[in-house]
Amino acid sequence: METNDLANSATVPMLMVYELDDESGRQHVVCFQDPILAGSVGVDVRTIIGRFQPREDGGFNPSTFQFNTAFVNLVAEFMNAKVADDPNLAEDAKNVTEGRLEVIDPRCSGLELTEVPMSEILGWFAVDESGSILADSFLYNHNHVWFDERFGVSGLLHLRTFYDYVHLGKP
Repeated sequence: METNDLANSATVPMLMVYELDDESGRQHVVCFQDPILAGSVGVDVRTIIGRFQPREDGGFNPSTFQFNTAFVNLVAEFMNAKVADDPNLAEDAKNVTEGRLEVIDPRCSGLELTEVPMSEILGWFAVDESGSILADSFLYNHNHVWFDERFGVSGLLHLRTFYDYVHLGKP
């Protein structure tokens, strides 16, 4: 398998933890960038999901995680460019006139929740009076939790379409 094939392979992890040094010292970050790409071109700051303070044993500590606003902006861009046109969302929007349509984190798909916790709402699309999603209206929920002890890693971070959007020139 050639390097280009390997980098585009579904077997290469899309989520990595790195230790990076900058002018403020050593940073522990979680990136949405595979190690082959990071090694060849460096870590793209927009792909840093956020930073954290490791546990005493050096492991990931989700309670200290702080998201990166540049990554959140990339999420909103993806949601507006690709997800807003999803036929299932369009159908759901017809039931929400003049309001906002909740976008639930994909990790909750198939779970039987009587009430969706705020930590699991990725964000909202604005919906007009006819029940149509307004263009470029996605608003990220800053209470969304990317790494949740109960629900796991955000399902968005498992979507190859999101990864390709971020790294392959927004196909």
